[in-house]
Amino acid sequence: MATFLIDGGYFVGRFQKHNYSKNKRKNMNWWMDNFKSGNCSKEEMLENCKRIFEYDLTYLHMKMEDMGEMDKVIICYDGIFGRRGRGKIYKNYKKNRAGINATKHKGIDVRDKIRNIGINPDNLRLDWESKYDANKEADDLLAELSIRHLRRGEKVVVMSKDSDLYQILNWHENIRLHDFTKEITKEIVYEKTGLPCENYVDWKSLSGDSSDNIPGMNGIGPAKAKKIIEEYGELDNIPNEYFMKDGVYYREKILDYKKIITLPFKGN
Repeated sequence: MATFLIDGGYFVGRFQKHNYSKNKRKNMNWWMDNFKSGNCSKEEMLENCKRIFEYDLTYLHMKMEDMGEMDKVIICYDGIFGRRGRGKIYKNYKKNRAGINATKHKGIDVRDKIRNIGINPDNLRLDWESKYDANKEADDLLAELSIRHLRRGEKVVVMSKDSDLYQILNWHENIRLHDFTKEITKEIVYEKTGLPCENYVDWKSLSGDSSDNIPGMNGIGPAKAKKIIEEYGELDNIPNEYFMKDGVYYREKILDYKKIITLPFKGN
């Protein structure tokens, strides 16, 4: 039996697919448009949107069953101001997604989208729970809850597509990670990076993360970052000359990126 912690960002992706997929025939957007134009009743629209959403819950439940028996299920949602803490350290954090400074960013609460189709996001299934903090990102909630349950001696399964969570595999033998398609193991992380999980945060701080708009060290990509970490073990051991590029000293920036990537976020 394990506690399953689910990244609510899963539903963001599902709503995007349901509303904007190439096959628009009778997706959520199709039903909502028909309701707005008077071609179906509100009840019919909600019934069909719920039916579509239920497919996602069924798939999610099936993937959880693949990972073992469930003692508890907790959905963790992104806070609408969750990016601001990291944005105080690096103002362009996730700017590629929002288009604005992270300290000014106000996110979209996916729970509102779920409510709009007549479903309670805090009780997606009868025995499922939820966690939300307006000032935290979902991966921080996932990390905090993982630590709490591990300290109780419980087994934990985290489900998320966020690669920042690869670092949790180094925390304890009782924690597992799944990306909604397959289980992510230490061996898979090693295949991706060429390094063990304990080096993942330092490696990513150097090489950067395009999905979160973190540039890493100018001139150092994944392969070179791997070689540097292999030679020196961790960021603190890397000689200063590695952090000089075109007359700019990058060590403090790289350490800031490490603060941003490390879970759970400790603030500035």
